[in-house]
Amino acid sequence: MKLDIIYTYFNQREYTREMLLYVDKYIERDFLKDIAFTIVDDNSDYPLMDYLPELNNLNLKIYRTDFDGYNIAGAINLGCIKAETNSVVCLDMDMIIYNNFVKRLLSITPTDEYHHRLYLERAHKVDFALGKIYYKLCGWHGLTTKTNRVKYLHDERFSGNWGYHGVFMRDYMRHDGIKELPIYDQRVIMSPRVYLNKELVFPASGLEYRKHRTAGETPNLTRKKDANKPLYDKLVKQLNDGTYKPYKALNFNYELIYKNF
Repeated sequence: MKLDIIYTYFNQREYTREMLLYVDKYIERDFLKDIAFTIVDDNSDYPLMDYLPELNNLNLKIYRTDFDGYNIAGAINLGCIKAETNSVVCLDMDMIIYNNFVKRLLSITPTDEYHHRLYLERAHKVDFALGKIYYKLCGWHGLTTKTNRVKYLHDERFSGNWGYHGVFMRDYMRHDGIKELPIYDQRVIMSPRVYLNKELVFPASGLEYRKHRTAGETPNLTRKKDANKPLYDKLVKQLNDGTYKPYKALNFNYELIYKNF
């Protein structure tokens, strides 16, 4: 295998089932044979195994944690530590892949010097004079070596609240001289609507902070950016003055509950 694609799951239920069927059916088999997919079920109320479809082509591992609360930092760390290859991409469950995007990822041989950043298929400004469209950069998502992802794990002190775990990971990488390279020609998709069981679904989270709701986002997640801001400021200060020490990873129990390769 040449590439790991890592997702985290928390109660996306039928969406995840349909998404896996889509990947299994429509992503080219020549691509899928080179990819190990990992999904970390972060102690969800609706276990992923209850929604796992029959898969014919997709190489998949599923881990489940026992963390009580929001733990995307730890869930991603687990997936990275358990990666099968030295080329690792971390995606949110609402990030949808397609053949040209996968082909582009497989074309990259990452090195420890670079973090290849992802863009969304969503323009945020256009320069008519230059004829240039500017697409939205993903918050922290990208492709790099497993060596980098394990060295620069998410600080799990951010677990419990939403936000800043990925921002700080990028800060840490840049502080150590890792350069960011954009993957600009093929962009990941985050759709607000999907067909589930042949019916068009537009999930509404009901949260006033959400500018762009997506069909596969974590349901009922409270996104209060300020909750982790004091911790972020503290850790950035430590990073800049040379006193930062990486936090112990995987502060929870976990189990490999499914593997088909």
